Amino acid sequence: MNKNKKGFGLSSLILSIILITSFVLLLIWLFRNYSPNMKPFYSNVFRENISYMQDAAKSYFTNDQLPTEVGKSTRLTLKQMEEMKLLIPFVDKDGKSCDVNKSYAEITKEELGYTLKVNLVCGKESNYIIEILGCHDYCDNCNTTNKDKDKTAIEYEFTRTITKNITELSCPNGYNRNGNICTKKTGTETVNATSNYTKEEKKVADVLYTGGGTQTIELASVRKVNTKTEKQYVDVTVNTKTEKQYTDKITTTKTEKQYVDKITTTKTEKQYTDVNKKVTQDCHDERIKDPNCKVECKWEVGSDGIPREVCNTCGYITHRVCTDVTTYVCPNGYTKEGSGSSTKCYRNVTTTTYSCPSGYTKEGSGSSLKCYKNVTTTTYSCPSGYTKEGSGSSLKCYKNVTTTTYSCGAGLIKEGTGANTKCYKNITTETVTYSCPSDATSNNGRTGIYLKCYKTVHGERVPYCADANAKIENGKCVLTIPSRFSHYSCPKGYNLNSKNGTCSKDIFDTIKATSKTKEDKVTETKWSRSKVLEGWTATGRTRTVKVN
Repeated sequence: MNKNKKGFGLSSLILSIILITSFVLLLIWLFRNYSPNMKPFYSNVFRENISYMQDAAKSYFTNDQLPTEVGKSTRLTLKQMEEMKLLIPFVDKDGKSCDVNKSYAEITKEELGYTLKVNLVCGKESNYIIEILGCHDYCDNCNTTNKDKDKTAIEYEFTRTITKNITELSCPNGYNRNGNICTKKTGTETVNATSNYTKEEKKVADVLYTGGGTQTIELASVRKVNTKTEKQYVDVTVNTKTEKQYTDKITTTKTEKQYVDKITTTKTEKQYTDVNKKVTQDCHDERIKDPNCKVECKWEVGSDGIPREVCNTCGYITHRVCTDVTTYVCPNGYTKEGSGSSTKCYRNVTTTTYSCPSGYTKEGSGSSLKCYKNVTTTTYSCPSGYTKEGSGSSLKCYKNVTTTTYSCGAGLIKEGTGANTKCYKNITTETVTYSCPSDATSNNGRTGIYLKCYKTVHGERVPYCADANAKIENGKCVLTIPSRFSHYSCPKGYNLNSKNGTCSKDIFDTIKATSKTKEDKVTETKWSRSKVLEGWTATGRTRTVKVN
């Protein structure tokens, strides 16, 4: 029985593995052949993003933002839309940001109305849509009568690829750009804050009176300061010393000329002269539309019964245009420096100059120049009875003299002279006492500034103040609150640091942003009632539009 049990378990295990493997393979086959197609979802994300840009552009391009000349365009990048909060940043199907510089909305002035092109670039996917805004609130001459409301015309679609100049602004490393201005923090300026104090205040309150019965009231203690100044004598400092007693030395002087070599300087400088200005003419022919030709249009009904407007076309004429060309030439022997109106002409001229060192006087000129200065020779000696100390200008003359001096230490006052000298300092002692008024007593056991004074009154109305520190003046209780520190304040534009009482502000270096123009190839689309447009390629598409 045990052998049969084991065999049955192994067979069941193998059968289970086969069934599970088959089920997994079936799921893989089903997923490969019947998994949902996600391309419509991804395409919908792109369409929604480009639709957001289209709505944002139409809200931005109001009448004052539109180009006024036919064929002129105004471009708004996705980055500018985000900076102006026209829309919030969005991502592509992979969750990544789209190219904010290559994605843009561009509006172009047509002969009738405007064309809005919205171009979106997200990763490897890029596409654009074109909306014909026509002539509604973008035009000034849009009044249409009921009679003309049903008129139509055929327009033809054209495309062309052109190169446009796009201007980019940039700042050096470390600078932040705001418009066409670059700023960088270079330091912090710190000044002391202004201390503000409250004004001295006086609080006035009504005088209180004791009742008719027996009552205890608190009175302010009497503060009394007693000072006493006394002389405190100390020993006089007696010094007996032998000192050198100096006298003036005898000075004898003699002046002579002392010559040195002159300084020879040779230098080459640019010597400028007037530039020769020559004006010639440069002419060329330009092809322009015939100014005498007038475009006239008339309405004709075609074989299909639809009225159409037919216009004649104007040709071109050749117009001669001449401009003055100015050239700048230097005289023979001169070198040209610069170009155009900034041209200068110069030649190198070598000159030799002679000079004297600082402090020396010139004698003669040119190559015969000599340099000298007056040198005074001084000799020094001592009077009779004096000893020499040192030599030359440092010579000193002295003799030994013994003296006795009486002096007082620092901070001491000298009294008397000579052997009668005394030294002392004034010692001032200050004693502060607190006591109660003569008609009050203290019963709290405290002394000094904590002394409390009370007065018991019987059957009389005695004036007093609720605050014992107030004084009765002119029938009122007046409490004087002295001026005290209130707060710090800073000049305009500074930030306060209340911990150390200082004001600080950041210092910025401001420069103009660097402007760089680069070429970008773009494809333009245009609708026209003409079947041929010079410089444009017809796409073969047509449309019927209402006309005014």
